[in-house]
Amino acid sequence: MKNIAELINTRTIKSQHAYEKSSGADEVANVFNLFCEQLIIVFPASSAILKDENSRKIFKQQWLQAFKENGITKLEYLRAGLKVARAQNTDFLPSTGKFIAWCKQGISEQIGLPTPEELIRMLMDFSAQRGIVEAEDYPFPNDACYWLVTDLMYESRYRNLSKKDLLEQARIALFDMTKKILDGHKIPKPVKRIGSASVGVTLTREESLNRIQEIKRKFMIGQSDAKAT
Repeated sequence: MKNIAELINTRTIKSQHAYEKSSGADEVANVFNLFCEQLIIVFPASSAILKDENSRKIFKQQWLQAFKENGITKLEYLRAGLKVARAQNTDFLPSTGKFIAWCKQGISEQIGLPTPEELIRMLMDFSAQRGIVEAEDYPFPNDACYWLVTDLMYESRYRNLSKKDLLEQARIALFDMTKKILDGHKIPKPVKRIGSASVGVTLTREESLNRIQEIKRKFMIGQSDAKAT
């Protein structure tokens, strides 16, 4: 996989100006063509699938369609997916679903977000200290993690999510947050539960939750543009 990563990183940097006027999907298509040039060499088993030009064309169409359906429309996703793929130590071509999962996992980690499992542990650690420290004072790694944890807590509380459903919700929330960060959305600061100190107004827990949800709606936090798979 190292050769593929080097190929993509080198060729995309040199061709960056040519991509600037293209859509995200066009960028992925261009880079994926470079990716496919090396598939048979890097993954010998893929020769059984990519026998001729027609089979390669169908293969590209299927993968690109899967990328579009799952929101993989930026170069950063492919690079991140390849980084994860290099650690797999296999010569066999992964399925589209597995590679897409690698893309999502890799890009989230690159921009400082936790894995779904790490996010759940973060939620559990915070929950264990509820009543001792408030969410806005808790030492989350960054503002995005604050919103991810409070969103998961809200979903878990009001939807009574099972462990499996909570993990799936974590995946969706991370993909949603990752996409928003890559699209340039500014992540708001944590919400203080205490209102105006001069008038001594303190929000109740219910009012605080409602306020958090209002800010999430305003900044589109927790509202997925695409479902994770």
